[in-house]
Amino acid sequence: MSRALAAFALVILLFAALLWLLGFDRSSGGLTAIAQATAIAFGCGLPTLIWFCKCQWWQLWRFLAGGMLGGMLCALPFLDGGLAPPALLTVFAVLGLGHAWLFWLLAVWRNRNLTCPAFFRLPDGARYPVARSVRLEVEHP
Repeated sequence: MSRALAAFALVILLFAALLWLLGFDRSSGGLTAIAQATAIAFGCGLPTLIWFCKCQWWQLWRFLAGGMLGGMLCALPFLDGGLAPPALLTVFAVLGLGHAWLFWLLAVWRNRNLTCPAFFRLPDGARYPVARSVRLEVEHP
């Protein structure tokens, strides 16, 4: 899970840097709006990552859908600025898709050590260590 958390922090920082490079600091709100969008990405992204982890949802399409919705949420601090709301939401949805894809490549793709929680208990009481979609039966406690 440490690889996923490191990738998450990297993608959040890249998101903030990209907003600055694209000139969103010159729109309404300036650097404060970039900080707010970054806080939204972190505040919504980390609980979503934990939820995906608990549900073992490691498929790319789930991350892309979450990234698109998260990107649109990050557009909220910029809605009173220069771009029209539909265009702004589209730009941020595409940014969210791109960053979600990058996160999935860095954190999930070919990562055999994704475990959350350490054991998954089925209703019948059997315990299985969880590592992506592979489950190996272990002895009952």
